[in-house]
Amino acid sequence: MLIFNYAEWTFWESFNPPNTVGPQKVTFDGPNKLILINFGETNIDLRIDVYSNWKEWVLQRDNSKFQKALSVVGGDPLPGAKALGTTFFLENGWKFRTWEGEHILTMTGNIFSRDGTDPFVPTLGNFRITVNLNTSDLVETLETGSLLGINSVTQVDELWKLEGLDKVNPMTVTQTSRTAGPISQTFTGDVTTQTVQRT
Repeated sequence: MLIFNYAEWTFWESFNPPNTVGPQKVTFDGPNKLILINFGETNIDLRIDVYSNWKEWVLQRDNSKFQKALSVVGGDPLPGAKALGTTFFLENGWKFRTWEGEHILTMTGNIFSRDGTDPFVPTLGNFRITVNLNTSDLVETLETGSLLGINSVTQVDELWKLEGLDKVNPMTVTQTSRTAGPISQTFTGDVTTQTVQRT
């Protein structure tokens, strides 16, 4: 992938941030908005091999000039050492393309294109390629019915609204409260410390 890294040594030296990002499993082609799976790679972890590496790539040279490739929701901590499942979105028309040759590619994590289209584009040659997506639950290892005393669908919906992500029910924040649709919370405490409590 020297063509995209312009023989840039920071992509080939050992991992030692912020000086060098080390060898990676994917290559980002900014002009063509492609995330290319490097030759021979058959297991890709979206969090580590794609999202983390994209953040490192953006900081190299002038790569920040290219349109944003990825966004992420989730990962928020929940009670009981649980976490809201992480989902990644390809933004601005970015797509994946795997390497030329017959193989089985396993990608771990939730990935969608923001525009609702297929996250992958075909290889340049005619190869038989199988892509296995190992997705995770929206709520990872959630204890049954314990988060807010209500069912998990409602819990996730409330978390979505309280993050201000519901376009129909935008979140309104004042000095003493925040409201998202039917959910309201009040703030108590002094100016420097606020306590948020569901009402």
